[in-house]
Order: sequence, then structure tokens, then C-alpha cells
Amino acid sequence: RKRKRYTREVTKWIKEEYSDRLKNLTMNEGKILVKLIYRETNKTSFEIVRAYRGVFNAFFWQTMAKIWDNNLKSKYDPANVREDMLIEHILIQAKLEGGRE
Repeated sequence: RKRKRYTREVTKWIKEEYSDRLKNLTMNEGKILVKLIYRETNKTSFEIVRAYRGVFNAFFWQTMAKIWDNNLKSKYDPANVREDMLIEHILIQAKLEGGRE
């Protein structure tokens, strides 16, 4: 019961805080966001949605992502994927220049 209430409160806060920004992401920015979520959590966006919102929601949002040429099951692998290597390079440069990682 406490977990459900906490999840509801956090979900509400996330929607209020980030909803407008997330709605305005380009397709490429959305793909990068999915990879960065994996980088930070070591879980795919699909796994996170499934854990907190259930299997049905996870499959629904995966289907929506696929329609828009994305994949919530994407992993971040800078050692083997060139695009991920470039993202990692940008993040390292930003950190060296005093930005946030």
C-alpha cells in the first residue's frame, strides 16, 4: 500500500516536472533518452515500465515506441555500438567542461 501511494506521488511529480519537455523531444532525442536511462539504471526502459506499471503498460508503450521507430528494450553499449560510443564521448566531454553527466 505504501509503495503504491509512493509510486503514485512520484508519478504525479514526474508528470508535472517533465511532461512538457518530454512531449517536445525529437525522435532522435527520444532514442538517446532510452539509452541514457539504461546507462544510468542498468535496466531497459521496458523493464522499468514493466516493474512499475505492469506488463500490459510495458507492451503498450513498447508498441507505441516501435511505431515511432524507437525501442524501449534498447541497451547502452558504447564498447560495441558506434552511436553509443559517440554519446559516451559527448558525456565525457561535458563532464570535463564542467557540465553534468
